[in-house]
Amino acid sequence: MTTSYEVAVEKPTTLVLKNVNLTDNGTYQSSLSPGREMASNLVVHIAVTPKVTSCSSPIIVNEGDNVSCTCQGQGGNPPADVTWYKKNHKIGETGKEEKTLTLTNVMHKKDHGSYKCVAQSYPNEKFQDEVIVEVIINYPPQNVVLTLTKNCSSATVECSAEAQPPASFKIFRNKRELVKYEKTYTIPEVCSSHVGNYTCVADNILGNVSSNSEYLSIQVRSKDNGGGGGSSTGLSTDAIARTCVNVGLLLVIVIIVVRVLRIIVVRVHRWLTGNAEDGRNRATENECSESYTEDGHAYEALEPVAPGREGKASPVYVAVDRENRQGEPLYATLDTVAMIPKKESKKQPVDGAPHTIYASIDFEKDR
Repeated sequence: MTTSYEVAVEKPTTLVLKNVNLTDNGTYQSSLSPGREMASNLVVHIAVTPKVTSCSSPIIVNEGDNVSCTCQGQGGNPPADVTWYKKNHKIGETGKEEKTLTLTNVMHKKDHGSYKCVAQSYPNEKFQDEVIVEVIINYPPQNVVLTLTKNCSSATVECSAEAQPPASFKIFRNKRELVKYEKTYTIPEVCSSHVGNYTCVADNILGNVSSNSEYLSIQVRSKDNGGGGGSSTGLSTDAIARTCVNVGLLLVIVIIVVRVLRIIVVRVHRWLTGNAEDGRNRATENECSESYTEDGHAYEALEPVAPGREGKASPVYVAVDRENRQGEPLYATLDTVAMIPKKESKKQPVDGAPHTIYASIDFEKDR
Protein backbone atom coordinates (compact mmCIF):
# COMPACT_ATOMS: atom_id res chain seq x y z
CA MET A 1 0.00 0.00 0.00
CA THR A 2 1.25 3.46 -0.87
CA THR A 3 0.53 6.61 1.06
CA SER A 4 1.49 9.19 -1.51
CA TYR A 5 -1.19 11.81 -2.18
CA GLU A 6 -2.98 10.49 0.86
CA VAL A 7 -4.09 7.52 -1.18
CA ALA A 8 -4.99 4.19 0.37
CA VAL A 9 -5.88 0.81 -1.08
CA GLU A 10 -8.34 -1.25 0.79
CA LYS A 11 -9.42 -4.79 0.23
CA PRO A 12 -10.52 -6.15 -2.05
CA THR A 13 -8.58 -3.74 -4.38
CA THR A 14 -10.26 -0.42 -3.62
CA LEU A 15 -8.53 2.90 -4.12
CA VAL A 16 -9.41 5.46 -1.45
CA LEU A 17 -8.54 9.19 -1.80
CA LYS A 18 -8.98 11.27 1.32
CA ASN A 19 -9.30 15.08 1.68
CA VAL A 20 -8.96 15.47 -2.05
CA ASN A 21 -7.96 18.70 -3.76
CA LEU A 22 -6.63 19.63 -7.15
CA THR A 23 -3.33 17.90 -6.37
CA ASP A 24 -5.22 14.60 -6.40
CA ASN A 25 -6.30 15.23 -9.92
CA GLY A 26 -4.60 12.85 -12.38
CA THR A 27 -4.16 9.26 -13.63
CA TYR A 28 -3.83 6.35 -11.28
CA GLN A 29 -2.43 2.92 -12.39
CA SER A 30 -3.00 -0.47 -10.82
CA SER A 31 -1.54 -4.01 -11.45
CA LEU A 32 -2.07 -7.43 -9.95
CA SER A 33 1.56 -8.12 -9.11
CA PRO A 34 4.85 -6.27 -9.49
CA GLY A 35 6.78 -6.83 -12.67
CA ARG A 36 3.87 -8.01 -14.65
CA GLU A 37 2.74 -6.06 -17.67
CA MET A 38 -0.93 -6.44 -16.87
CA ALA A 39 -1.97 -3.04 -15.50
CA SER A 40 -4.95 -0.63 -15.72
CA ASN A 41 -5.16 3.18 -15.59
CA LEU A 42 -7.72 5.25 -13.66
CA VAL A 43 -8.17 8.92 -14.42
CA VAL A 44 -9.41 11.02 -11.51
CA HIS A 45 -10.82 14.54 -11.97
CA ILE A 46 -11.48 16.74 -8.98
CA ALA A 47 -14.64 18.65 -10.04
CA VAL A 48 -14.53 22.45 -9.59
CA THR A 49 -17.37 24.82 -10.43
CA PRO A 50 -16.42 27.38 -13.12
CA LYS A 51 -16.93 31.13 -12.78
CA VAL A 52 -18.89 32.77 -15.60
CA THR A 53 -17.97 36.19 -16.98
CA SER A 54 -19.62 37.95 -19.92
CA CYS A 55 -20.42 41.32 -21.44
CA SER A 56 -22.34 43.88 -19.41
CA SER A 57 -26.12 43.88 -19.38
CA PRO A 58 -28.32 45.26 -20.80
CA ILE A 59 -27.16 45.48 -24.40
CA ILE A 60 -29.06 48.30 -26.14
CA VAL A 61 -29.03 48.48 -29.93
CA ASN A 62 -31.26 49.74 -32.72
CA GLU A 63 -33.13 47.58 -35.18
CA GLY A 64 -30.81 46.47 -37.98
CA ASP A 65 -27.67 46.48 -35.81
CA ASN A 66 -25.50 43.46 -34.93
CA VAL A 67 -24.98 42.06 -31.42
CA SER A 68 -21.92 40.19 -30.14
CA CYS A 69 -21.37 38.99 -26.56
CA THR A 70 -18.66 36.59 -25.33
CA CYS A 71 -19.25 34.39 -22.28
CA GLN A 72 -16.39 32.60 -20.47
CA GLY A 73 -16.49 29.80 -17.91
CA GLN A 74 -13.14 30.01 -16.10
CA GLY A 75 -11.59 27.98 -13.28
CA GLY A 76 -13.70 24.89 -13.75
CA ASN A 77 -12.38 21.39 -13.46
CA PRO A 78 -12.64 19.71 -15.81
CA PRO A 79 -12.70 22.66 -18.25
CA ALA A 80 -16.28 23.95 -18.45
CA ASP A 81 -18.64 23.62 -21.36
CA VAL A 82 -20.17 27.01 -22.24
CA THR A 83 -23.60 27.27 -23.93
CA TRP A 84 -26.01 30.11 -24.78
CA TYR A 85 -29.80 29.74 -24.31
CA LYS A 86 -32.91 31.82 -25.01
CA LYS A 87 -36.12 30.68 -23.35
CA ASN A 88 -34.44 27.33 -22.63
CA HIS A 89 -33.65 26.85 -26.31
CA LYS A 90 -30.01 26.25 -27.12
CA ILE A 91 -28.36 28.78 -29.44
CA GLY A 92 -25.56 27.43 -31.63
CA GLU A 93 -22.90 24.97 -30.51
CA THR A 94 -21.30 24.47 -27.11
CA GLY A 95 -17.88 25.96 -26.58
CA LYS A 96 -15.06 24.84 -24.31
CA GLU A 97 -14.57 27.45 -21.61
CA GLU A 98 -15.79 30.19 -23.97
CA LYS A 99 -18.67 30.94 -26.32
CA THR A 100 -19.67 34.09 -28.26
CA LEU A 101 -23.29 35.04 -28.91
CA THR A 102 -23.72 36.63 -32.34
CA LEU A 103 -26.91 38.25 -33.65
CA THR A 104 -26.99 39.99 -37.03
CA ASN A 105 -29.49 42.51 -38.38
CA VAL A 106 -31.48 42.30 -35.18
CA MET A 107 -35.23 42.84 -35.14
CA HIS A 108 -37.30 43.68 -32.12
CA LYS A 109 -39.90 40.97 -32.42
CA LYS A 110 -37.52 38.05 -32.82
CA ASP A 111 -34.31 39.15 -31.12
CA HIS A 112 -35.16 41.23 -28.04
CA GLY A 113 -35.32 39.49 -24.68
CA SER A 114 -33.22 37.60 -22.14
CA TYR A 115 -30.22 35.44 -23.10
CA LYS A 116 -28.61 32.99 -20.65
CA CYS A 117 -25.01 31.77 -20.68
CA VAL A 118 -24.33 28.50 -18.79
CA ALA A 119 -20.85 27.17 -17.93
CA GLN A 120 -20.71 23.60 -16.56
CA SER A 121 -17.65 21.56 -15.63
CA TYR A 122 -19.48 18.43 -14.54
CA PRO A 123 -22.98 17.15 -15.40
CA ASN A 124 -24.43 18.24 -12.13
CA GLU A 125 -26.10 21.54 -11.24
CA LYS A 126 -23.72 21.87 -8.32
CA PHE A 127 -20.88 22.41 -10.79
CA GLN A 128 -22.38 25.03 -13.12
CA ASP A 129 -22.61 28.80 -13.20
CA GLU A 130 -24.74 31.05 -15.37
CA VAL A 131 -25.42 34.69 -16.22
CA ILE A 132 -28.38 36.44 -17.92
CA VAL A 133 -27.90 39.21 -20.46
CA GLU A 134 -30.79 41.45 -21.54
CA VAL A 135 -30.85 42.55 -25.17
CA ILE A 136 -32.98 45.68 -25.73
CA ILE A 137 -33.67 46.66 -29.31
CA ASN A 138 -34.87 50.17 -30.06
CA TYR A 139 -37.50 50.50 -32.76
CA PRO A 140 -39.80 53.26 -34.03
CA PRO A 141 -43.45 53.50 -32.98
CA GLN A 142 -45.68 50.74 -34.23
CA ASN A 143 -49.41 50.00 -34.01
CA VAL A 144 -50.28 53.61 -33.22
CA VAL A 145 -53.99 53.72 -32.37
CA LEU A 146 -56.30 56.58 -31.39
CA THR A 147 -59.42 55.70 -29.41
CA LEU A 148 -62.33 58.15 -29.11
CA THR A 149 -64.79 57.51 -26.27
CA LYS A 150 -67.98 59.59 -25.89
CA ASN A 151 -70.04 59.62 -22.70
CA CYS A 152 -73.12 61.88 -22.74
CA SER A 153 -71.72 65.39 -23.24
CA SER A 154 -68.08 64.53 -22.48
CA ALA A 155 -65.43 62.84 -24.61
CA THR A 156 -61.99 61.28 -24.16
CA VAL A 157 -59.29 60.91 -26.79
CA GLU A 158 -56.57 58.37 -25.96
CA CYS A 159 -53.45 57.28 -27.86
CA SER A 160 -51.49 54.05 -27.63
CA ALA A 161 -48.44 52.68 -29.42
CA GLU A 162 -45.67 50.11 -29.21
CA ALA A 163 -42.19 51.63 -29.23
CA GLN A 164 -38.73 51.39 -27.71
CA PRO A 165 -37.85 53.70 -26.13
CA PRO A 166 -41.44 54.51 -25.12
CA ALA A 167 -43.07 57.06 -27.39
CA SER A 168 -44.28 60.53 -26.51
CA PHE A 169 -47.63 61.62 -27.92
CA LYS A 170 -49.23 64.65 -29.54
CA ILE A 171 -52.96 64.93 -30.22
CA PHE A 172 -54.09 67.10 -33.13
CA ARG A 173 -57.49 68.36 -34.23
CA ASN A 174 -57.96 68.65 -37.99
CA LYS A 175 -54.27 67.69 -38.43
CA ARG A 176 -52.93 71.15 -37.57
CA GLU A 177 -54.25 72.29 -34.20
CA LEU A 178 -52.21 70.80 -31.35
CA VAL A 179 -54.63 70.26 -28.46
CA LYS A 180 -52.60 68.04 -26.11
CA TYR A 181 -49.01 67.03 -25.58
CA GLU A 182 -49.97 63.82 -23.77
CA LYS A 183 -51.49 60.46 -24.57
CA THR A 184 -54.92 61.36 -23.13
CA TYR A 185 -57.15 64.37 -23.90
CA THR A 186 -60.35 64.74 -21.86
CA ILE A 187 -63.17 67.11 -22.88
CA PRO A 188 -65.64 67.60 -19.99
CA GLU A 189 -68.24 69.42 -22.14
CA VAL A 190 -68.10 69.02 -25.92
CA CYS A 191 -68.74 72.29 -27.77
CA SER A 192 -68.64 73.34 -31.40
CA SER A 193 -64.98 74.31 -30.97
CA HIS A 194 -64.18 70.65 -30.21
CA VAL A 195 -65.84 69.19 -33.31
CA GLY A 196 -63.40 67.80 -35.89
CA ASN A 197 -61.05 65.00 -36.88
CA TYR A 198 -58.58 63.91 -34.20
CA THR A 199 -55.27 62.19 -34.89
CA CYS A 200 -52.40 61.10 -32.71
CA VAL A 201 -48.67 61.24 -33.47
CA ALA A 202 -46.31 58.92 -31.58
CA ASP A 203 -42.65 59.90 -31.56
CA ASN A 204 -39.31 58.55 -30.29
CA ILE A 205 -35.62 58.75 -31.25
CA LEU A 206 -36.15 56.53 -34.29
CA GLY A 207 -39.09 58.34 -35.87
CA ASN A 208 -42.74 59.31 -35.61
CA VAL A 209 -45.90 57.65 -36.82
CA SER A 210 -49.46 58.97 -37.10
CA SER A 211 -52.52 57.11 -35.96
CA ASN A 212 -55.90 56.60 -37.51
CA SER A 213 -58.32 59.55 -37.55
CA GLU A 214 -61.50 59.73 -35.48
CA TYR A 215 -64.25 62.33 -35.97
CA LEU A 216 -65.81 63.97 -32.93
CA SER A 217 -69.28 65.44 -33.40
CA ILE A 218 -72.14 66.52 -31.18
CA GLN A 219 -75.06 64.13 -31.33
CA VAL A 220 -78.74 64.52 -30.41
CA ARG A 221 -81.57 62.03 -30.22
CA SER A 222 -84.42 62.77 -32.62
CA LYS A 223 -87.65 60.94 -33.25
CA ASP A 224 -88.94 59.99 -36.68
CA ASN A 225 -92.25 61.20 -38.05
CA GLY A 226 -94.02 58.10 -36.83
CA GLY A 227 -93.01 58.64 -33.23
CA GLY A 228 -90.84 55.53 -33.23
CA GLY A 229 -87.43 54.96 -31.74
CA GLY A 230 -84.82 57.67 -31.78
CA SER A 231 -81.89 57.95 -34.15
CA SER A 232 -78.57 59.74 -33.76
CA THR A 233 -78.14 62.78 -36.00
CA GLY A 234 -75.71 65.67 -36.10
CA LEU A 235 -76.77 69.03 -34.72
CA SER A 236 -77.17 72.06 -36.96
CA THR A 237 -74.75 74.95 -36.59
CA ASP A 238 -77.29 76.95 -34.57
CA ALA A 239 -77.99 74.01 -32.29
CA ILE A 240 -74.30 73.46 -31.68
CA ALA A 241 -73.85 77.12 -30.87
CA ARG A 242 -76.80 77.04 -28.47
CA THR A 243 -75.38 74.02 -26.73
CA CYS A 244 -72.09 75.81 -26.12
CA VAL A 245 -73.33 79.27 -25.18
CA ASN A 246 -76.32 78.48 -22.97
CA VAL A 247 -74.29 78.84 -19.83
CA GLY A 248 -72.63 82.01 -21.09
CA LEU A 249 -75.96 83.61 -22.05
CA LEU A 250 -77.46 82.76 -18.69
CA LEU A 251 -74.53 84.39 -16.95
CA VAL A 252 -74.82 87.56 -19.08
CA ILE A 253 -78.56 87.80 -18.39
CA VAL A 254 -78.02 87.46 -14.65
CA ILE A 255 -75.39 90.21 -14.71
CA ILE A 256 -77.68 92.56 -16.67
CA VAL A 257 -80.63 91.95 -14.33
CA VAL A 258 -78.49 92.59 -11.26
CA ARG A 259 -77.19 95.87 -12.69
CA VAL A 260 -80.68 97.07 -13.67
CA LEU A 261 -82.03 96.27 -10.20
CA ARG A 262 -79.13 98.13 -8.64
CA ILE A 263 -79.83 101.24 -10.75
CA ILE A 264 -83.54 101.13 -9.86
CA VAL A 265 -82.82 100.79 -6.13
CA VAL A 266 -80.37 103.72 -6.20
CA ARG A 267 -82.80 105.97 -8.05
CA VAL A 268 -85.75 105.11 -5.79
CA HIS A 269 -83.61 105.79 -2.74
CA ARG A 270 -82.56 109.17 -4.10
CA TRP A 271 -86.16 110.09 -4.97
CA LEU A 272 -87.44 109.18 -1.51
CA THR A 273 -84.61 111.07 0.16
CA GLY A 274 -85.25 114.19 -1.97
CA ASN A 275 -89.01 114.22 -1.25
CA ALA A 276 -88.42 113.94 2.48
CA GLU A 277 -85.97 116.86 2.38
CA ASP A 278 -88.40 119.04 0.37
CA GLY A 279 -91.16 118.29 2.87
CA ARG A 280 -88.98 119.38 5.78
CA ASN A 281 -88.06 122.64 3.99
CA ARG A 282 -91.65 123.50 3.21
CA ALA A 283 -92.75 122.79 6.79
CA THR A 284 -90.06 125.14 8.05
CA GLU A 285 -90.79 127.94 5.60
CA ASN A 286 -94.59 127.95 5.72
CA GLU A 287 -95.03 129.42 9.21
CA CYS A 288 -98.20 131.35 10.15
CA SER A 289 -98.13 135.14 10.19
CA GLU A 290 -98.05 136.81 13.58
CA SER A 291 -100.40 139.52 14.92
CA TYR A 292 -99.70 141.97 17.74
CA THR A 293 -100.83 145.37 19.26
CA GLU A 294 -98.62 148.43 19.53
CA ASP A 295 -99.59 152.03 20.70
CA GLY A 296 -103.21 150.93 21.06
CA HIS A 297 -103.43 149.94 17.39
CA ALA A 298 -103.94 146.43 15.89
CA TYR A 299 -101.39 145.25 13.29
CA GLU A 300 -100.84 142.13 11.22
CA ALA A 301 -97.28 140.87 10.57
CA LEU A 302 -97.73 139.18 7.20
CA GLU A 303 -94.10 138.35 6.42
CA PRO A 304 -93.38 134.59 6.33
CA VAL A 305 -90.99 133.61 9.01
CA ALA A 306 -87.66 132.61 7.52
CA PRO A 307 -85.78 129.68 9.06
CA GLY A 308 -83.73 130.82 12.04
CA ARG A 309 -85.78 134.05 12.55
CA GLU A 310 -88.74 132.69 14.49
CA GLY A 311 -90.29 135.42 16.73
CA LYS A 312 -88.38 138.21 14.92
CA ALA A 313 -90.65 138.88 11.95
CA SER A 314 -90.56 142.42 10.52
CA PRO A 315 -94.17 143.69 10.18
CA VAL A 316 -95.58 145.28 7.04
CA TYR A 317 -97.70 148.36 7.80
CA VAL A 318 -100.82 149.46 5.90
CA ALA A 319 -102.35 152.93 6.03
CA VAL A 320 -106.14 152.76 6.33
CA ASP A 321 -108.69 155.56 6.26
CA ARG A 322 -110.09 155.44 9.80
CA GLU A 323 -113.10 157.67 8.85
CA ASN A 324 -114.49 154.87 6.81
CA ARG A 325 -116.59 153.27 9.49
CA GLN A 326 -119.47 151.58 7.80
CA GLY A 327 -119.00 148.60 10.05
CA GLU A 328 -117.61 146.39 7.33
CA PRO A 329 -114.12 144.97 7.31
CA LEU A 330 -111.58 146.82 5.23
CA TYR A 331 -109.05 145.07 3.10
CA ALA A 332 -105.69 146.16 1.81
CA THR A 333 -103.65 144.87 -1.06
CA LEU A 334 -100.07 144.15 0.00
CA ASP A 335 -97.01 143.55 -2.18
CA THR A 336 -95.70 140.34 -0.74
CA VAL A 337 -92.49 140.46 -2.70
CA ALA A 338 -91.06 142.69 -0.01
CA MET A 339 -92.13 140.16 2.57
CA ILE A 340 -90.12 137.28 1.05
CA PRO A 341 -86.66 136.78 2.54
CA LYS A 342 -83.78 137.83 0.29
CA LYS A 343 -82.46 134.37 -0.11
CA GLU A 344 -85.86 133.25 -1.45
CA SER A 345 -86.57 136.33 -3.55
CA LYS A 346 -86.06 134.33 -6.71
CA LYS A 347 -89.20 132.32 -6.03
CA GLN A 348 -91.86 134.18 -8.02
CA PRO A 349 -95.33 133.07 -9.08
CA VAL A 350 -95.56 131.37 -12.40
CA ASP A 351 -97.26 134.36 -14.10
CA GLY A 352 -94.83 136.91 -12.60
CA ALA A 353 -97.58 138.75 -10.60
CA PRO A 354 -97.13 139.43 -6.86
CA HIS A 355 -99.11 137.50 -4.30
CA THR A 356 -102.29 139.24 -3.04
CA ILE A 357 -102.83 138.90 0.72
CA TYR A 358 -105.96 140.30 2.39
CA ALA A 359 -105.88 141.48 6.02
CA SER A 360 -108.98 142.11 8.05
CA ILE A 361 -108.73 145.07 10.48
CA ASP A 362 -111.12 145.64 13.38
CA PHE A 363 -111.22 149.32 14.26
CA GLU A 364 -112.95 148.65 17.59
CA LYS A 365 -109.59 147.40 18.96
CA ASP A 366 -108.07 150.91 18.96
CA ARG A 367 -110.75 152.63 20.92
